[in-house]
Amino acid sequence: VNGAIRFNAKNESGATLLKGKVVSITGVSGNETLVDLADADDATARPAFGLVYADANNNAACEVITFGNLTGLNTSAFTEGDTLYVSTSAGELTATPPSGESADIQNIGRVIRSHASAGIIKVGGAGRANATPNLDSGKMFLGNASNQSVSVAMSGDVTIDNTGATTVGTIN
Repeated sequence: VNGAIRFNAKNESGATLLKGKVVSITGVSGNETLVDLADADDATARPAFGLVYADANNNAACEVITFGNLTGLNTSAFTEGDTLYVSTSAGELTATPPSGESADIQNIGRVIRSHASAGIIKVGGAGRANATPNLDSGKMFLGNASNQSVSVAMSGDVTIDNTGATTVGTIN
């Protein structure tokens, strides 16, 4: 393979999708993959599948880069080497992993060149999020009946010391 890996899609966002915006797959119409802006804290807008290759009007065809370099971007807000994550602002990138249990952490690429108009992002990580999600303060993971981790609030008297000893008073 020579160059970025792209797939053809249809913009169904209701607006123009701009080059470099992060998108997720929202469905399929016939043989067309439908895309809209990805959002780390909106379960219907994730996981992200890549970055828009070129501006695309609403209801028009667009290409999405899932792996490889996207060039000609304004990456001046980032530093070369920054890992980029899907933001909690729809379609945006951030160098800070989103926090809070409602937001998935999805590394979508890295800044190769920081520049106001000739920036480069190496896209990767499309279609997946971290296996261990964020966890809000005062909570812990507990296995459920389906052997999956779920977040539960912890209250009461629980102490864990640096020797690994756990003392449990009452847990509500």
